[in-house]
Amino acid sequence: MLHPFLKYLFTAIGAFIATNLDDLFILTLLFGMKKMSAGNIVLGQYLGIAALVVFSLAGALLGAVIDVRYIGLLGFVPLALGILHIFRKKKDPDAEEEEVRKVAVRTSFYGQVGAVASITIANGGDNISIYIPLFATAGFRGLLLIFAVFMVMVALWCYLGFWIASRPVLARALGRYGHVITPMVFILLGVYILWSSGSFTLLI
Repeated sequence: MLHPFLKYLFTAIGAFIATNLDDLFILTLLFGMKKMSAGNIVLGQYLGIAALVVFSLAGALLGAVIDVRYIGLLGFVPLALGILHIFRKKKDPDAEEEEVRKVAVRTSFYGQVGAVASITIANGGDNISIYIPLFATAGFRGLLLIFAVFMVMVALWCYLGFWIASRPVLARALGRYGHVITPMVFILLGVYILWSSGSFTLLI
């Protein structure tokens, strides 16, 4: 069996990648815009992810009064999302790019930071549905590790977005093929949440 530290480390990395792969495409678009400040993009991304984490943590606190096995049943959500991602029509990258441009082109510091944060939050439905059961079953030390991993991963995501933005071929490939990875990770996370919370015992 994996050491608890490694278990939560790998789970946190997998959860972040699965829920923010589309954000990487959006960050690439933002960093490619001349009017956008890189510092404002990074700050806005951190604020947006922090808001999603706070929302999810509030939902996970229900685990203090509800049997964790029932909270773990929410693992069916990422499992279902993964299956739906496989069959649904892929979002048009050109349409998403136009949507980002409409919201993100702001001249002021607060306008740009707020725009990036709002895009991240608006795009975070998948995040919350996965983070709630993950946080509820993690325990205090697990949560601290997950939060630390998320902080590092946001920085890595911003760096990757900036790096890919300077390489148009990679940016196009991300928009075209990134959706293939997401459903697989969603399904694995769903199974993991159901297993780690003991929710499978409710189904037997």
